[in-house]
Parts: sequence; C-alpha cells; structure tokens
Amino acid sequence: AVLPGLKIEKDYKAIRKILRWSVITIAIAAALVMFFFSFIVSSVNIKGLHENQFIFRYSVSLILLFALSSNFTSYLRGLDVIVLSQVSEKILRPFLFAVILSVYFLFSSSSLNIFQLIAAMGIAVFAGLFFQGWLISRELKKSDPGGGIESTPDLSFRRNKYFLAMSILYVLTARIDILSLGSMVSLSEVGYYNVALKIADIIAYPVVIINLVIPTFLSKHHHLKDKTEIFELIRNGARGMFVGCLFILILSIFVAPWMLELYGKNFVLAYKPLLILGAAQLITAFTGPVCAYFLVSGSERVATICMLMNVIITGVGCFFFIPVMGITGAALANLAGCIAFNLSLAIFFFRKEGVWITPLKIFRY
Repeated sequence: AVLPGLKIEKDYKAIRKILRWSVITIAIAAALVMFFFSFIVSSVNIKGLHENQFIFRYSVSLILLFALSSNFTSYLRGLDVIVLSQVSEKILRPFLFAVILSVYFLFSSSSLNIFQLIAAMGIAVFAGLFFQGWLISRELKKSDPGGGIESTPDLSFRRNKYFLAMSILYVLTARIDILSLGSMVSLSEVGYYNVALKIADIIAYPVVIINLVIPTFLSKHHHLKDKTEIFELIRNGARGMFVGCLFILILSIFVAPWMLELYGKNFVLAYKPLLILGAAQLITAFTGPVCAYFLVSGSERVATICMLMNVIITGVGCFFFIPVMGITGAALANLAGCIAFNLSLAIFFFRKEGVWITPLKIFRY
C-alpha cells in the first residue's frame, strides 16, 4: 500500500525501515501462531490432528518460512519487481522441490516418507526466500543513491488492523460454506463441493493475476493524485478480468463434466454448484480491482466492511439454503455473498469518487 509512494519520493530510508519492521513483526506473529497451534494439537483431542501431532511439530517451522516468503513477495511487488517476485514463488520453489525429490528417487532405494517430504519443502522454501532477499538487496542498492529525505513511516497498528481483519474475513468467506456443509450433509457431498471449488478457482485466474499486478500501480497513481489514470486502470482491469473469466466459464460449461468424471462418476453432481460458483467469479470480475484500490488508498476500513457483509450474507445463505438444496445451496450462498460484497464495493466507490466503473464504460454523476 505505501511502498510505491515512498519509492516515488525516493524515501529509501523509510523503505528499509518498513522491511525491518515487517520481518520482525512477522517473525513474532509466526512464533505465536506456531506455539498456539502446537499447544492445541498437543492438548486437545482433535481427530486426525492429535494422534499425528509429532508430524505437526516437525513441520511447524514451515509456517515462519512461508510467512516471510509471502512478506518478501509483497515487498518486491511494492517496489515494482513483480515478475521476478513471482518467479521466485511460483517457479523457483516448486522447481527446487521437484529437483530434490528427483535426486532422492534416483539415489535412494527406500520410499519417501512424510518427514523427508516436509524437509524437501523446507529446503525449497528457504532457497526461494534466500533468492527473494537477494532480489530486495539488489533493488535497493540499484535504486537508492544514498542521502535523500528521511521520513518516519507509519508503523502503528492503526492501518494494519484493517488488513488483519480483512485477511481473517477473507478466510471465513472462503471456508464458511465448506464448514457449514460439514455439519449438514454427508462427507461425500463435501468432497463433491470441494472439487467444484477448486475448478471454480481456475475460472478466477484472470482476477487473481490482475489483482496481483495492479495494486502497485493503483497505489502509485493514488500517491500522484491522478484520478483519471486510476479510473482507467480499474476499467481496464475489470475488462481483462471479465473477458478472461467469461471465456473460461463458457469453456467450463462444456469441459467441466469431463473434468468432474475424472474424480469419479458421482462427482458430476458438482456440475451445477460449479457453474454457480463460476457465476460468482464473473461478478467479481465485473467489479474489477475496486477492492484493491480501497486497500491501497487509505480506505481499508471500507473494504473490511464490505468483506464483513460478504461473510454475514454467505453465512445466512448457508443456514437457509444448504438444508434445502445441499451443495447447490452452498454455492448459492457463496453467490449471494459475492453479490453483496461487490455491490457494496461499487456503491462505496460511487459515493467516494462519483463514478460507476464497468468493463465497458465509466459512468459519472
């Protein structure tokens, strides 16, 4: 949210302070999370976890590595090092993981156990983290001429509390339908719905890709107070999202039955929920990166309120729809929450900026 503006002002001292602060904060938070969940799985008899607590304890350090890696990725995006940040996370890490496993299978006669698998992942994540650190060091050395202004960045919890709340609400939104299904339908139906969710995530790829890139530019133009460019970025982002999602959704109408049958004959029951979940992704695409704009422009509270509405509407929808329609009801609840979220975003944006932005046009007062 803040790095693009600091980079424009060439305030590299503040940029370095934010890096140190974020690493320390995440290390402390990760340690607390690791301790908390280790205590839970050790002391509470949770089926599937308590009896395998030794595996959890062995793998718990990955939490810190993944958290730091995610932080470094965001930091690089804020510095506009977008492509290489994704190479380290999406290509280098899985490549190293595959290489480690290949070497093991070539030179070992024994089968791979879960502890070796976790160790291989840890090595791959650590190597990716080292590469990200090198990218950050290189970028700061290349861009920072020395000297320059020295401001005091806002490192209080004032803004971060909304990012934290938004993250928690996002997890609830993404999981509340699954959690509700688990208490209302059979486990096999939960499996059908989970596969529908995973395929629906493919429909959302254009949204994910554009939301990965565009916040840096929105933050930059917000800092420059360039409203015209901001509106065009959101419209073009919405257009790319909508066209991409629409194409994949249409393709899914014909391909999804075949994909579902790969899991088993009964999985075709997930076809209708899949199309409903795909329609929800299309609605998100139509609104475009409005939520991202709120998150980088000092309006995190607005985005958090909208996401809270999403959670509430989805939860209420699950309560009423699932007992009547099963997994189709869960998909409808998801769709209802998505409509509430994106409609509220559009309304708040109109009240703030005086425009409606669609993939086709920008409507003013």
